[in-house]
Formats: sequence, structure tokens, C-alpha cells
Amino acid sequence: MMAMLRGLVCAAGIGGIVGTCAAAPPEPRLWPIEVGGKHGAIDIEGKVVIEPQYDASIKFAGGYARVYQNGKAGFVDASGQLVISPKKTITRGSGDFAAEISVASLMGTEFSEGLVAFGLDGKQGYVDASGSIVIAPKFDEAFAFKDGLAIVRSGSKYGWIDRSGEFVIPAAYDKVHPFSDGLACVLVYDKRGYGYMDRKGKWVIEPQFNYAYPHVEERARAQVKGGYAYIDTHGKVVVPPSEDFKISSDYADGRAVFNKTGTGWGYLDPAGKIAIEPKFFGGYAFREGLARATLTGGMNAQGKRSDKLFGYIDRDGRFVIEPQFDDAGDFSEGLAGVLVKGKGYGYVDKKGKLRVAPQYAGVEMYYGGLARVWLQQSGRGPHAYLNTDGKEVWRSP
Repeated sequence: MMAMLRGLVCAAGIGGIVGTCAAAPPEPRLWPIEVGGKHGAIDIEGKVVIEPQYDASIKFAGGYARVYQNGKAGFVDASGQLVISPKKTITRGSGDFAAEISVASLMGTEFSEGLVAFGLDGKQGYVDASGSIVIAPKFDEAFAFKDGLAIVRSGSKYGWIDRSGEFVIPAAYDKVHPFSDGLACVLVYDKRGYGYMDRKGKWVIEPQFNYAYPHVEERARAQVKGGYAYIDTHGKVVVPPSEDFKISSDYADGRAVFNKTGTGWGYLDPAGKIAIEPKFFGGYAFREGLARATLTGGMNAQGKRSDKLFGYIDRDGRFVIEPQFDDAGDFSEGLAGVLVKGKGYGYVDKKGKLRVAPQYAGVEMYYGGLARVWLQQSGRGPHAYLNTDGKEVWRSP
């Protein structure tokens, strides 16, 4: 069966398209579109690269995108050419139990570092960009590669393998998180808690926490006696639990959100000192140096806050864009989506200037130079794409 899978996938012609069998192409910059219920993709200039013809939104990862057509899965490259056709199938079972199965449906949804997980006869392994089986299906669960390692599950235990398929950290752990800041957050039941290990499987912080999260900006949330604290990459508690407030998020741009009951939301610095007093209604992470914020206020006759208008604060808690919007999103690529009541959504820059006039039913964050905006209903239906100058480069016909 493995040889049959290899032959069918290679016959789809991946190797000839990408140049070499094992190489993954550079990540393409394409954006999904939908026309008449069919899905395609455009480039940054708004040119249709993949004609709308597929049954689900197209998302590229590792150089390829999974597509669906008539209930079968396939893969396309950045030019829109099918490298694994949805029509390519293999027969599973025999006699009355025989069924034609899409080859691509045996594969995961995303390539990563030139490999994608696939399943066969209840086990999982990895296929490369040529469709050749690189790591035989011998695991009970296989996850994407990151920095040369991948998490796999054997039985009920998790570990890490390298690209040869050999364990570099044995499958001996009950729960694991991907590596972050050079450490992986790992649970071992018989050691009664979470700890952190390096890429060689050596404990850097011994298991001791009731619950813990990965490190972000060299800080991790961990449950200790008295509540949640922040620890550094050596396991030292740098922000102890407090009776006055509760921590609730990872650090972002050197600030972490906390909540003080009855007062509001504020922000801590990396040392755990209060950088911004808790005076906001809702706590939103910093992004590109600014965070959306709205001040706490009184209740109206219906029991709702009467002054919930959004603005943006800097890392010292000063409003650099005064509260004036009925809704607001995070900044990305210098712009943030905002709602002006009675007009619609537009985009504002970091100086508070409306760069795109409010007019849309909904907006998304920019990535790679474009942002999708919705024309009639947020999140679905007719849409368009804007560049960072606010110009529409593509609109639903």
C-alpha cells in the first residue's frame, strides 16, 4: 500500500513543477477569493492567479495549498497548477467494502519545511514535496515540523523526531507544547506537573507546576501555590501571584494584561511592575507598539456601559488616538480596522488619521500588503482587497 501511495502521488508530477523532488517552493503571497460559491486566489496586484473553481477557501502553507473539488482533496502550487489532482484516488478495502479514496485526503492540510503528515492503515508518517514517503507511517499521530523537529504520538505518549524519523526526544510525555524561546512546556503525570526542556530533551526547569504555558518574550504563565505567576526561562518566578489582580495573557511588546476586579484592566512590564494602571474596560494585547483600549464607565438605563468607545494607547498607557470608534482591531502593517457608527468600517494609521474612509461591512487585518474587506456582511459574501494605500486591487464581480 505504501508503494502504491508513492507511485500515485509522484505520478501527479510534483517533482517536475518545483524543480527537485524534495524541495519546497518559497511561500507564495496569494490571497483567497470567492466568486459564485467557488474559491480561487489573487496576487498582490489583484490579478487572478487561481481561477475560482474549488469548493473551499484556499490557504497556502509550505508552498502548496489544499483544495477541494466534488468532495475530493488535492494540492495546487503557487501558479495554480494541480500537483496532486483531486481525481487521483486509490482503492481501500476489498469486495463490498472497497472504496475509492482521494490520495490527498490521506495527507495533512499543510506542508511545513518540505514535509506533510499523511495517514495510512491507522498510522501516520511524512511525505515530501515529491510525494515520496520520507518517514514511514509508524506513529499514532504526527504534527508539523518546526525548526527541524516534529511532535509525534506513540500510544498515549508524545515525543519529538528529526527529519530522519528517529526520536531525538523519546515519546515519554503526557502532554507537550511546541518549542518557544528554546524551551518546550511538557507534562509528566508521574512527576506531578509541568516543566520545560531544551531541544535535546534535557530538563531546564524540572516538572513542578500544576499547569503551565509556553514562553513568550522569555516569560511563561505557570500555576504555583497562590495562583498564576510569570516565570523566566530559568524557572525563576519574576511576577508572583497577587491578591490584588489576576494575570491573563502572554507578554506582547513587553506588556502583559492583568485584571483587577472592580477596577479594570491594566498592564505589567517584564519585571512585574504595573506599567499601566488598571483603568480600562477589557484588556487587549499590544501590537506594533499600540493597543486598542476603552475606558471603564458608568451604566446606562439598560445596564450597559454607556461610553464604550475605542482608541489606542501607547506602552505608557497614554491615548495616542483618542476614544472615538465603536469598534476597533489590532494594528498590522501600520493600519488598524475601525468602525465609525452610521458609516461603516475603515482603516486608521498610527497617528489617528483615517487612511481608508469608513464604508465597509467588515474588515480584516493586513498581511503581506493586502487586507480583505467585506461589502455587505462581515465575514461572508461579496468582498474586496485593499493595498496599504487604501486602493481596491480586486472586488467581487
